[in-house]
Amino acid sequence: MAKTQATVWQQFKYLLYRNVLLKTRKPKEMVQEVLMPVYFVVILVVLTILIPNTTYGPVPYTAPVALPAQYLPRAPGSGPVALGYVPKSDAVASLMNLVVDGSTFVKTFSGATLIGFDSDEDAVDFYYDNMVDLLAVVEFA
Repeated sequence: MAKTQATVWQQFKYLLYRNVLLKTRKPKEMVQEVLMPVYFVVILVVLTILIPNTTYGPVPYTAPVALPAQYLPRAPGSGPVALGYVPKSDAVASLMNLVVDGSTFVKTFSGATLIGFDSDEDAVDFYYDNMVDLLAVVEFA
């Protein structure tokens, strides 16, 4: 068993000796192999010195705020809703009545009513004044 260890040690010594011989035959390559990693480390050190360290303060935490009930969507059947239409005319009103009568979605809201508007600006103003009352506005061009 000692003979095997000596053989491995001898092989290692000969391998090192061979590598030293090869490196001494080409000194330019040896210098490059040693100095290039040193060169890159120096560049990294210089960059870390030149570029300032930026530290940021803690991010302030704000607790979530519950929305008032008037801004939350309502469940079907929870109260009256309106379906708007533009322009306000008898022909459009009769067409929208057919839509409401045939729509199962609008019927799920209890007491859905139709509201006619003269212009889309009137519909938007109504929406901002009564956010929870207006389900949708259909505009005919």
